[in-house]
This record gives sequence, C-alpha cells and structure tokens, in this order.
Amino acid sequence: MNLFFIHGFAGSPSDWDELLSLISNDFKTHVLSYPEQIIDFENPEKLAEYFRAEIRALCGEPYLICGYSMGGRLACLADDENCQGLILLSTSTGIAEKDKNKRVEFDNKWAQLALTNRNKFWENWYKQEIFQGFNDLPKSKQEMLFSYKEKHEPKKLAHLLTKISPARHKSLKQSIKSQKGVLYIAGERDKKYCGMGEKLSILPNVEFIKLPNCGHMVHIENSIECADAINSWYRRQLNGTK
Repeated sequence: MNLFFIHGFAGSPSDWDELLSLISNDFKTHVLSYPEQIIDFENPEKLAEYFRAEIRALCGEPYLICGYSMGGRLACLADDENCQGLILLSTSTGIAEKDKNKRVEFDNKWAQLALTNRNKFWENWYKQEIFQGFNDLPKSKQEMLFSYKEKHEPKKLAHLLTKISPARHKSLKQSIKSQKGVLYIAGERDKKYCGMGEKLSILPNVEFIKLPNCGHMVHIENSIECADAINSWYRRQLNGTK
C-alpha cells in the first residue's frame, strides 16, 4: 500500500526519518514537501490541491495519507477516490464558528512575533502546553529540530499561521466520516488532542490510540510506539476489523 506523509507547520521531510525506519514493509512510503512558494497558496484548500496533484503524479493506485498537525488537516482536504484512509497525528478537526475570531487573534499574534523576532518566536512556541514533551527530548534532537526550523523565512511562517490556520477552513469531521478507515493518534500528555481523538472514536470508521510518554509530536517523541500503532492498525484494516 502506498503511504504518503505530510509534515506539520514549519517542519521538514526529515521529521519522518525515525518513524520511516520502523514502518512495515507492507507500505511503499512517499514523503511530501510543502511548495517553495508557499505564499502563493492563499487558503488550506488551495494547498491541499497542491498535495492532491503531487499524490496523483506519484501514484495512480490506492493509497493512505499520514499527516501530523497541520499536515493532518491538509490530508483531510487532499484525498480523492483512490484514498483508502487517513492516519492523523495530533490533528485538529477545525474550529467552531464561535471560536474562530479568537483563533484568528491567536494566529495573528504569533505571526507578528515571527515577523519581528524569529528566535524569540521559536523559543516561545515550544513553551506552549501541547509541546511540553519537547523539553524531554534529547538535546541533540532538540538542536536538530531548531536547526532547520530557524531556516524558515519569517514571512512564510506568518503566512502559514494566518492563511493555513484551522480557522480558515470548514470542519473536517465530514471528510473524516467519509473515509474507509481513520487512525487518530495523540500523546497522553496532549490533553487537548486526546479529547479530540476520544470524540472522533465514536465514529465507526475511526480508531483512536493514545500513545504513552509523549505529547503533541508523537512521531518524534515516541516513534517506536507510533510506528507500531500504524502497522497494527493497517493489519486490522486488511483483516476487516476496526
């Protein structure tokens, strides 16, 4: 089975390296990159169209998409008739209408900080509650993550935050409901996204797995158990069990 990976906000294809080394040989893996001219993409749907075209160019066969955070949201929007399911890591299903203005304010604040002081932006970004697992990573891994994140241009960071925000697209629940199968993974220390996973798990096509000893970045903080969850879920899909 073809399995495509879409990384999260200001990430890198190399974010998946450790997980890929543990993924079953049942998969033919493809790691997608965000377009260089990201500012040309004015909303999540347009960026999802880019990824859909990339997938079609690489594969005319059935496939799955695995996305982390922003990448998971884009995966929900990028599927087509060949998509056999989604693997969503720490992925928001969208923002309620009543909360969208508050989220826009949140995004604008972070975008302004990225434009004025990129170093302080990254320092503060990983102090957010959902990223508490970041400080538990080995220093070498923290430095690796910072090394390429600091290369992102401030204006591109600001664009992603404001234009590809979850406040900029419709709820993704209908897309999730329409899938043949969905695996939703969140880390036990990430209460917000565990809550989302628990709510989604009432759907007959969704399986929620809460990974131990990690927070938001499940594929980086606990790559072994994340890969095992993906491999096991796919075997259950083949066997016709949830």
